[in-house]
Amino acid sequence: MMGRNFLNYSKKYNALTKSEFYKDSNAFSFLMNSGKERLMAGYYDEAYYEFKLAYKIDPEDEELQSVIIETISILCSKDINYCKELDFYLKQ
Repeated sequence: MMGRNFLNYSKKYNALTKSEFYKDSNAFSFLMNSGKERLMAGYYDEAYYEFKLAYKIDPEDEELQSVIIETISILCSKDINYCKELDFYLKQ
């Protein structure tokens, strides 16, 4: 009985974990695509906001690290308040 309960729990946990992974993966892709479109259109504040949300999902993504640094560098050159945030991402 105990073993069967564990297997049922394990199956439910794995299904939830996979579901969360796909939600995160879809959200990350959406945020990256949206951020890149905004960056190309010159909406740097909005692009940065999208990239910051994506960073919460996957801070290790190399492409994200590149575009977030590019975006915040542009913002830093226009507003010194962003320069501290740039330092944060450069140290990662």
